[in-house]
Amino acid sequence: MAIAFLASCLVGLGLWQALAAIANWPGLMISGPQRTLAGCLSVVFLVGGAALAVSADVGPTTLALLIPGAFIGFVTSALFGAVVGARANPLSALVAPNPSEFRQVEPVSIPVSLPHQLPSTTETVVAPTSLVLQRDGVPIVAPASLMPSLPGTLFLPAMDCDCAVLLLCGAGDNRLAFKWPLVRELNARGIAVLSIDPPGHGDFMNVPTTVENTQRAALAALDWLCQRFPAAQLGAIGISFGGNQAVWLSAHDPRVSALVLVSTPVALRPVRRRTILREGAAMLLPGNLRVFRWGSAGDFYRGWRSMRGYAAGPETLYEMIRRFDTARAISALGARPILLVHGRADIAVPFANAQALLSAAHRAEILPVTHGTHLTVILRPEIATKIADWLATNLRSEALAQP
Repeated sequence: MAIAFLASCLVGLGLWQALAAIANWPGLMISGPQRTLAGCLSVVFLVGGAALAVSADVGPTTLALLIPGAFIGFVTSALFGAVVGARANPLSALVAPNPSEFRQVEPVSIPVSLPHQLPSTTETVVAPTSLVLQRDGVPIVAPASLMPSLPGTLFLPAMDCDCAVLLLCGAGDNRLAFKWPLVRELNARGIAVLSIDPPGHGDFMNVPTTVENTQRAALAALDWLCQRFPAAQLGAIGISFGGNQAVWLSAHDPRVSALVLVSTPVALRPVRRRTILREGAAMLLPGNLRVFRWGSAGDFYRGWRSMRGYAAGPETLYEMIRRFDTARAISALGARPILLVHGRADIAVPFANAQALLSAAHRAEILPVTHGTHLTVILRPEIATKIADWLATNLRSEALAQP
């Protein structure tokens, strides 16, 4: 039985290496981003497993061992991929690109006047577990600051850009975590990206997350983009709670020509432990394996660890989402184009939220993501490509339509 189990593990590992090589998923290759080597290793594992099974006279009754063997093969592939691919680290490469990419990355600090501050320089505010389902929050201590600066990162494409977008992250997220697929696809199409840490997030946790603070910050970021790119067409991308902010911004400022909303809630149900468990289980659906094209399990863990929660204000996340009243605000965009991207397997923010926004908008289209969860939609390579293509087309068509 032990030999039969070992044979099944080798076969399972061989199958996963073959799949990773064919689908080009470096995050699952034990050879690193070497497709040919991964393909050769898959043959070695498959032949070795089959030979071991034959030598041990394994019967058809032991074929059931292929199921645990396939699981162990997947875990082994993910672990080796995390170790071998650690040097690639797409999160680091995002802010320090390889010279061959010709992209430019600039840190940005935008002065912004915010109506709400944390209570004092000595009180500690605990950042709660948020919609993005990251680990428990960390203590936040507020320093004295009369005019805080909004931290951001500007990603410039290799060529001259005629379009720029403002990227607003979700609750508890930050401006860099898991953004590398989308930023690279946008830059490849000549679109500059300004990603910011909203109040209470990332490097801006010395102020609380409130509706009014996020509104002021979004307007300040848009003003900055307009000054930096005075002739460019501007768009906005909002992820989860960032989508609520992006709709408000677009409804109040016609400078936003096109809008993409990713997994944006109209109303949020309580996020309980079983919600987190179901969301985690849904991440193993077959369609989500495509995320290994962008990185390894180690890369995703590092991105998750970088999300520290958010500095809470007087209102809960549920109350802030309710106050944004996104279903009503989206109707104010009129004929401006809107793309709604939502996972059909999203447990935290069910797909019905996107359908509600689609019904309320005047000019919107929906991109349903099969097997997509709240955490995997933005990492799916084909979705990042479709978002970038949609924005490039609509921003430039809006420019042509202007007199």
